[in-house]
Amino acid sequence: MKNKRSIIGILLLFIIVLGIYLAYITSTQSEQLKNIYIKSLVEIIEYKSGTQKSFQYIAIDFDTLKGLNEVEKAEVNEYFELKYNVQVIDASYKDLLEKGIEHRNKELSGLVIYVEKIENHIFSYNVHVAKEYASLGANGIVIKFHYKNGEWIIWKVKANWIS
Repeated sequence: MKNKRSIIGILLLFIIVLGIYLAYITSTQSEQLKNIYIKSLVEIIEYKSGTQKSFQYIAIDFDTLKGLNEVEKAEVNEYFELKYNVQVIDASYKDLLEKGIEHRNKELSGLVIYVEKIENHIFSYNVHVAKEYASLGANGIVIKFHYKNGEWIIWKVKANWIS
């Protein structure tokens, strides 16, 4: 009877420790994923473009930021508002047209950026991000991240497509 209680106690302790560990791992991964998205979106904003000109807003399609909860998406929003000192809108190009914020065949007064795809490998991520310019075209890049010294760093950036 005493052995049975000891085994149950050890089993409960193991389950509690495992739960705490899994919660820690999940929160850490989510924070790292948020940072990967932020670095990727900054990269597409600043990638070989005329985005050095002033823009009135940044539209980010937050639905494309897979794996982030609403609080983390709000943190991404706040990061870009502070970094670029403009309003950040949760919208795709199509949403902007439907809301009448932008009009087809005109130059955008803001930037529209989104994540096309994210590929998770053991010690690397490939993030496909894009930026739209309305009638002026669009471009997409692939950003390769490697895990080094406890953080995800940009290893390589290459053009994926231009239209």
